Amino acid sequence: MEIASLSNIQPWQGCWEIAGKPVEDVGTQEWTRCPSHDVLNESVDLYLWDNNEKVWFSQANHIFSSLHISSKFEDYVKVNVLCFKFAISTGGTDPPNGFLFLCPAKDFRTGSSSFSWPDCPAYWSLDPSGAERLGMEDALDLGFPSIQLSTRIEGTFWDDSVYASLRQFKFHQGKGFDTSSQDVARHLRHPLYQISSHLHAVNEESSGVEEDWESNVEFEDAPNPSSGIELTPPEYTTGVERPWNLITPHS
Repeated sequence: MEIASLSNIQPWQGCWEIAGKPVEDVGTQEWTRCPSHDVLNESVDLYLWDNNEKVWFSQANHIFSSLHISSKFEDYVKVNVLCFKFAISTGGTDPPNGFLFLCPAKDFRTGSSSFSWPDCPAYWSLDPSGAERLGMEDALDLGFPSIQLSTRIEGTFWDDSVYASLRQFKFHQGKGFDTSSQDVARHLRHPLYQISSHLHAVNEESSGVEEDWESNVEFEDAPNPSSGIELTPPEYTTGVERPWNLITPHS
């Protein structure tokens, strides 16, 4: 469940990568071209990240105080990284020589601070320019493999002692700042976190309720577009095996 987020954030975005190596063949329309045999049995990834923890620390106690949260701070995770991932498996077949074209990173943006799989994230083509897109059935009939989509979310959490130290930071107190407000963030000209619109108030009991966090992550499953790939619904994974309450710089 998301509890707070920043608006109009421009996260750092990388380029498409195959097995951790950048794909540099980007055309005039910003679509990235990959020779089909380069992507077989590989993971093709696009990362978006924002690791500016100072912005969160400057107003974390304000968010927690506003939501009446005073314990179990390790249950609240600041999202740092989104990874959109293609997994391409041949299934033992030998696909034809061709190309996989990957959409621009900007196509994943759905709002000022939200991201989702686009309708057409990729397509197969026998044409090096990509002008002649293969439809799904044609691509499969020619032997091009289907592609599995997944989304990985990575984040950081801190325990009670860290937030207690922020509340007791004497430099801020000496300047007359209320550490339970956003005074420090405003003084430092940081963007301000906003409490998520679906949360009017939570208390300690409700904030500790375990939920299936995946059902609250604001991503949309990619429909099967009329592109040259067969898409399976995205899977969502994290690096922490427990429910999360999300603090997001980008949803």
